[in-house]
Amino acid sequence: MKNVLPMCAVLGAGCLFALEVDRRELERANATVEFENFAGTHTDVDSAAAIRRIGEGLASALRGGVAGDRARYALIHAVGPHTTNGFDADILIIGAQARVDHIDNIREIVAAYLSAAYGYRLQDARTIATFTTVYNAVYRADLPTFKARYKGVVTAHLSPEHVGIARRFDQWPGKTQLVIPLSGHSDALSAVDTGAISDKRVVERLREDPDKNVDLRRDMIDLKEREAQEGTRRAQQLAQQSQQAQERAAELSTQAQRAQAHADKTRREAQQAQQAAQNSPDPARTQEAKEKERVAERAQQEAQQAAHTAQKATEQAESLAREARSQEQRAQQKSAEAQRERLEVAGDMQRMMNAGRAKATHGAQEARESVTPCYGLKVVDAQHLLSEIVLVDPKTEAPLRSSSLRTVRNRLLYSEPHALVAIADTTGNGTVRLVHIDPKTLEVTKESTQRIAAQSFLLRERGALLCGDRRKWQPLPGTLYQKS
Repeated sequence: MKNVLPMCAVLGAGCLFALEVDRRELERANATVEFENFAGTHTDVDSAAAIRRIGEGLASALRGGVAGDRARYALIHAVGPHTTNGFDADILIIGAQARVDHIDNIREIVAAYLSAAYGYRLQDARTIATFTTVYNAVYRADLPTFKARYKGVVTAHLSPEHVGIARRFDQWPGKTQLVIPLSGHSDALSAVDTGAISDKRVVERLREDPDKNVDLRRDMIDLKEREAQEGTRRAQQLAQQSQQAQERAAELSTQAQRAQAHADKTRREAQQAQQAAQNSPDPARTQEAKEKERVAERAQQEAQQAAHTAQKATEQAESLAREARSQEQRAQQKSAEAQRERLEVAGDMQRMMNAGRAKATHGAQEARESVTPCYGLKVVDAQHLLSEIVLVDPKTEAPLRSSSLRTVRNRLLYSEPHALVAIADTTGNGTVRLVHIDPKTLEVTKESTQRIAAQSFLLRERGALLCGDRRKWQPLPGTLYQKS
């Protein structure tokens, strides 16, 4: 089986047996597990239908205990009806001659089996198949854990080196015992207690993924809510049946009491007839005594049978009442779990949204900072040609910052490697000097020691800045002092 195919499953006509897959035990191991599948070119390709038929063919194990070919694919239906502690299980054996090399195909086999054997819906069958593979990968070769959780009838088929499933495809054939935990419940949603194994450690492992496995957790929440609804419906149905059984038991008990009273009466009559026969030689009296003895015996048997029937009816009513209480408790538990987990998921979603907004804001900030800004001059005094420096976003042309210096002369500004160069009055008293301006803060950092004529210009010539009045040019003053 060398083809990677989408997961499929065929729905059965209905639930054939009372045992159902225990999603609660599967969910315990639903940590993030990466499977390594075959990534080469396949010479043989198995269709999805052929893969499904493998799983469907294994469903006969529910009747015979074992189905399939151990050399390729087999299934053991391990059930201990007389043992209450631990899980029953279905065990999928992947034999040495099996050709499966993609985890999706294993899941497809399991899903098809679940649909055919138990009548699962497609979505539930696929969910359980996925959980089964993850669960078995997490507990691969951990036989002590399986012995602690499963019945002896299950662990008798398991080996420490093969139990579970490896994460590499080349370690599956001949080395895989895929354990599917079963529950003795039989309601429409398989009556699975998912709460006991969805503990804090499991949820935290699910939350380690960037997406917090929100979709998966919401699927489980939806399942638990449906379980709660089904549990409530089933509890109400059982309570009604219990009430009817109690009424029937009371009626049978009354009938049993009457039958016993009748038996007691016939016994007394038989004793009286026997006494009369002993006191009289008349054969008729002896015959009458024997007949009344037979009547008394039949009456006593009928009374005992009536009492037994009444007792059975009472036990049935009590059993229905216990099951109704159990179903109601499960429904309440599932409802509480779903509500709590939905709040947790909502919190994770809110935190992810906040983180996303923060990341977007940070990204926008980085984008703004990564853009090389443009510098411009904004005239503030047209008469004297005085300007201020403005930092402009080249994409939006929006001003980002403006300088406090508003006396740049003659609308001239040059950019040097670490400074902007301009001619400006920095004191406000008309003293004009050459100034260096910080490109980021737009504040003056240095200015020349020499005064410069207000009508001076700047000119770049062969890479050097010259200062002059268009008639005479000279290099910029070499001595600039730090602005205090």
